[in-house]
Amino acid sequence: MKNNLKLVFSSCVLAGLLTACDVLDTKPVDSITQDNFWNTPDEATAAAVGLNDGMQDATQYVGVWGDLRADIFSSKRGNLVQSLVDVMLNNISPGSEYSSWTRLYTVVGRANWMLANLPRVSGLSQKLQDQYTGEAAFARAFCYYYAVRLWGDVPLITQPYTSATADFLQPRNPKAEVLAQIEKDIDLAISKLPDTYSTLTDTKGRATRWAALALKTDFSLWMAKVEGKTDYYPKALATADQIIKSGMFRLVTGAAYADLFAVKNQSESIYEIQFNNSQNELQEVNSPASLTSYGPFSATNRLLIHEKLLATFEPNDLRVPAITLDVTSSSPKYIKYRGSPTGVQQLTFFDANIIIYRLADIILLRAEMLNDQGQTAAALADLNLIRSRAGLPPSTATTQTQLKDAILKERYVELCAEGKRWFDLIRNGVVTREQPLITDPGNYLWPINEGLLNANSQLTQNPFYN
Repeated sequence: MKNNLKLVFSSCVLAGLLTACDVLDTKPVDSITQDNFWNTPDEATAAAVGLNDGMQDATQYVGVWGDLRADIFSSKRGNLVQSLVDVMLNNISPGSEYSSWTRLYTVVGRANWMLANLPRVSGLSQKLQDQYTGEAAFARAFCYYYAVRLWGDVPLITQPYTSATADFLQPRNPKAEVLAQIEKDIDLAISKLPDTYSTLTDTKGRATRWAALALKTDFSLWMAKVEGKTDYYPKALATADQIIKSGMFRLVTGAAYADLFAVKNQSESIYEIQFNNSQNELQEVNSPASLTSYGPFSATNRLLIHEKLLATFEPNDLRVPAITLDVTSSSPKYIKYRGSPTGVQQLTFFDANIIIYRLADIILLRAEMLNDQGQTAAALADLNLIRSRAGLPPSTATTQTQLKDAILKERYVELCAEGKRWFDLIRNGVVTREQPLITDPGNYLWPINEGLLNANSQLTQNPFYN
């Protein structure tokens, strides 16, 4: 990945909140950022590139955060790494690398610099100023949305640090304040972002108005169900309808389901993080690709499919061969995130894109919200769109409770290993039913990383981990 070095101070300061960070440039940071950087449109464009590079890094753990604590991967077999097993068995300690919010706050720092400085860039067209403002607002909202769902109360930083004498030791803000800022940023992004860009790669890989609408759909349903704000149901439905009815996206056929992950930027995709082996942009170890496919130069899969998921697949489901390999063997594997072939032993590079939102996800979210509101017929129609694409018969669910379970089951299969399952379980209030290892709601949150706690005396640990 590329780095925007002129933003490094902001990034590392925000990332640790605040850990030590080696900055080799001896010039005052306010001199670097204010006097020498935000002067030309090219520099604003460089900042936007740095923001999007940061999003590549920030999304490396979406599979760990969104799937490992649920019933997606098996902890009983495969070439297992202990740090991943600990998460799967819910033995997460503050020392776990996955308990750090560093990657998310790096993006927050870059977004803060952009939002504060874009208005002062001379010669920047209104079109680009709107686009870059929207991209920064989207990225900040996206990262805070992950942070607040994973850790609850988190430090809310919305201004860049412009002086080495600034107070870097910030406490955690109440979750409600963070959620309010997320919504404000999403709405700003929706108002500023374009629908498309000049290339398909940018249209799918950069934030668009559609990506922001997808994030708002997700966020609004979370607010309605987890935060108990039922007035958010209409907001969730309105944004889902905009996406589904826009004609901008269409489901791939069941026969082409594998192309969603093997061929980048398909018609169903709304927003996916781009990786390109030819540009030396690869997913990292413990990223979605490394968890779900053959690794480069290694023929051993590290994680295998959970036994419950294998039992959930229905006969003749067209998705199964696109998701799994050796499903009838003792080592059933995921092959969802296919990368570019290396030419050696059918292995691949980790350059598959990470799909954040796609149409099937939004359709099933709409089904969920419609069913919650008692509109079972409409919810059933949405559910059956996805089942029909998979070559399956219509659902036999008739009651609201049956349909709730059927929609959750369909999301389990359709979106497995895409970082959705853990949040689905929380949103639907079924964590303890589906994950017996977790019995205390206080355990839903992740621990605050011990490195962050040691560096910042203003931070406090989540009570379950004290």
